[in-house]
Amino acid sequence: MKRCLFALLALVAFAHAARAQDIVVPATVNLRQGHMTLVSVQSTVGAVKWINLNQDVDVIPFPDGVSAVVCVPPTSTICAGGKRVGDTVTYKIGVYGAKLGKDGKTPTPTDPAYIQLVVTLPGPTPPGPGPGPGPGPTDPLTALVATAYAQETDAGKAGEAVLFSALYTYVASQVATAGTWQALQAAMVAQATKLNITGKLQVVQAAVTNEFVKEVPGAATGTGAISAADATAAAAFWNRAAAVVGAQK
Repeated sequence: MKRCLFALLALVAFAHAARAQDIVVPATVNLRQGHMTLVSVQSTVGAVKWINLNQDVDVIPFPDGVSAVVCVPPTSTICAGGKRVGDTVTYKIGVYGAKLGKDGKTPTPTDPAYIQLVVTLPGPTPPGPGPGPGPGPTDPLTALVATAYAQETDAGKAGEAVLFSALYTYVASQVATAGTWQALQAAMVAQATKLNITGKLQVVQAAVTNEFVKEVPGAATGTGAISAADATAAAAFWNRAAAVVGAQK
């Protein structure tokens, strides 16, 4: 009798584990307010739907069906409720998919899987500089991207700018491990394909690429190993490009 009971419990546990594996999600994702973070899940049931009931959280699904850009905008009111700088605020978002039911024909929603978002409260914005001889120099990339973006005619360019911002953030994260410029380029192309933005915002892309080669001359050839100095400069550039492109409306 005990053997049967243990076998039954094992079968129930196995069935529950199988259902849970329909969609595998990260248990926790750490966010910085005002910064976009790419969140991806693993799905055996194809594209997923995202559940977001949080007023302070933006969730923008990617075309790949299993990823989304998640962001807590800098204008959100998460500092309310007696929270202090350095405290954390948690949110929860979910994902679910659909698979065929027992009849093999009717789509049935899977059980939702949930991801905890942990946001650390930022410090106050430092005061601006006092009166002086005039404004400091403007980042040339900001002006170049703004001019290029104004020339883009695609009606969906605002959404594409968000995706390119995520792409550039991804590239910045790959510089240290890519090793060579060819590998970094391949990673960039693969991610752009995944985000379905190949060939989009071509004027902006040209402006960003030209400025990148100016600031990181070692990248001009597109071949060879990435030096430590170039890796530092490249990562900083692509993070800056992500912020500038993501700010376009």
